[in-house]
Formats: sequence, C-alpha cells, structure tokens
Amino acid sequence: MEQSWHCALHVTQHHAKLLLTAADGDLLKARLNRTPCHPRALLTLLEGLSLWSGQTLCVALSVDDNCPRWPGSQLLGDELWP
Repeated sequence: MEQSWHCALHVTQHHAKLLLTAADGDLLKARLNRTPCHPRALLTLLEGLSLWSGQTLCVALSVDDNCPRWPGSQLLGDELWP
C-alpha cells in the first residue's frame, strides 16, 4: 500500500513555509516568498506534488495572528482566498 503524503503550509508576514511529510519522515521543506511571480504558483506546486504521489494531497494552512487580513490572497490567487 502506498503511503499518503501530508502538507503543512505556515504563512507569516514575510514568507510561507511548506513541509511535506510521509509516515517515515519529511519529504520536502521549502521557504516561499509571499508574493510569487504567478498567482497560481503555489496551487500548481501542490497539484504537482499530488500528481507525483498519485493520491489526494492533504494540506493544512496556518496563518500567524499578526499577518494582514489577506496573507494568502497572493499565494492562492485572489479569487481562492476565503
């Protein structure tokens, strides 16, 4: 049976940290700029990781309290941020 991967995305005022894990440990750690060059860059990265694993990717999003109201709008595209 294939292992499922889990992803945690922590957004601060200055950057976003991404951690991709499996049952046997960390697979990927990344520090991303909060203002990517393309509005779907993060979503495309997550979709690619899901395709690579061959399974649905579970992603948890955490945002610092001291972030502006729109911390993910530039990361996830304006139309996708709640």
